[in-house]
Amino acid sequence: MRRVQEMTLDELYDLEEKLLQELDSEGKNWIYLDVVTVYERIYSKLIRLPVKERIERNDEIEYVKKQLVKYFITYGTYLKTQLEKDDVTAKKSFKKALKYDPMNPIAHYRLGFLAYKEQWYAEALHYFEKALQYQNGYPNKRFCLNEQQMYYAQLYLVNSALFVAEKTYQSLEKLPD
Repeated sequence: MRRVQEMTLDELYDLEEKLLQELDSEGKNWIYLDVVTVYERIYSKLIRLPVKERIERNDEIEYVKKQLVKYFITYGTYLKTQLEKDDVTAKKSFKKALKYDPMNPIAHYRLGFLAYKEQWYAEALHYFEKALQYQNGYPNKRFCLNEQQMYYAQLYLVNSALFVAEKTYQSLEKLPD
C-alpha cells in the first residue's frame, strides 16, 4: 500500500472508509491513530486547494475538521484510560483537537486533568476555566461536560487555584522585608 503522504484525495477517502469499517466492526481502538493520520492528510490537501475550489468544498473541509476533533478527543481519551496509559500522547491529541476547535470544552477539561496530575496547577487552572467558560452555548453536545464533569471541573479549578495561591504565598515569605 502506498504511503498516506503520497495518496490522492480519492485514495485517502477510500482508506478512511476502510479504517472506519474496521473500527466499527472489530473495535480495534489502536486504529484511531491511523484514522487521525488519514484525516490530517485529507485536511492538509483540502486547505491547499486553489481558493475557488476550497470555497466550493468548504462543507467538506468543515466535515473533515469535525472528524479530526472527534477522533483526536476519542484517541486522547483512549490513551488516557487504557492499561498502558500514555499521557504525553493523549495531551498532544487533545491539543491538536483544540487546534481545529479552540472552544471545545471536553478537550480543555481533559487537558486540565492531565496538567493537574502532573502538578502543573496554573496550567490546570487555565484549562478548567476554559472548559467551564466554553461549556455554555457550545453547539455540539457530544463534547460538552456532563454534570459530574462540571462538578469535577469546578472542584479541580478551586483546588488548582489554592495550590497556585499557596505557592505564591510561599514565594512572598522568602522576600526580604
